[in-house]
Amino acid sequence: MARSFFLVLFAVATLLHGSAAQTRHVVGDSTGWTIPSGGAATYTAWASGKTFVVDDTLVFNFTNGQHDVAKVTKSAYDACNGASTIFTLLSGPATVTLNETGEQYYICTFGSHCSLGQKLTVNVVNRASATPSPAPQPSRSVFNYQSNAHNVEELTKEDYDSCNSSSPLATYTTPPARVTLNKTGAHYFICGVPGHCLGGQKLAINVTGSGSTANSPSPLATPPSPSSPSTNPSTPSPSGSLAPPPQNSGAASLGLVGVSATLLSLAAAFFY
Repeated sequence: MARSFFLVLFAVATLLHGSAAQTRHVVGDSTGWTIPSGGAATYTAWASGKTFVVDDTLVFNFTNGQHDVAKVTKSAYDACNGASTIFTLLSGPATVTLNETGEQYYICTFGSHCSLGQKLTVNVVNRASATPSPAPQPSRSVFNYQSNAHNVEELTKEDYDSCNSSSPLATYTTPPARVTLNKTGAHYFICGVPGHCLGGQKLAINVTGSGSTANSPSPLATPPSPSSPSTNPSTPSPSGSLAPPPQNSGAASLGLVGVSATLLSLAAAFFY
């Protein structure tokens, strides 16, 4: 039993270690650590496409006795001064663990090798900094309604207040209408079917930035309570025309389904 428990612990430790595995960067890739034909730009270009994180390693491949790798200060790097180094590794392949954040500087101290471009700068960051945050997603309002009985129109505040649908900013006719709220501030929606907005089928939504609360700048309709008999205002009349919504407290057909304070999920629905 004790042996089995030890093996389980060992397996868990191995998995945890593997999940935190660091990146092994081979300097110059196939070129290796040598006098580059393209000058110092060769290693600058190599490093520019990579992210270097604390505990990652640099592997310098070079021929012993012809090159070395030395970590130096910025001033020594700029002057190609190999007389005073932080450390020098003489045998290749040489592995360097990146154990601190910030810019780190490496040169070859042989002759004029550094002046000819055998030098490297890497900028090391913490792992948390290397992991990009997910991009914020725009909010959406989703309007559910009966096809051919309602629509959704986005209006200016003035047109919203007067239920004037002659010049909508946008019109949605196919349910469910998904409206992306890609800017902060108040957004105004009505049903453009004659009589419906005046009957209360209108919605104002205030979109705020992350961490704030999204709310309505004007009174919103509230869905009927579970105990109230449901009414379908969108049933066409026998003559084929669209029946106006019922008049209950001046706002009955439009309700807010959900609002997210972080602009990740905002939904509204026409009840029918």
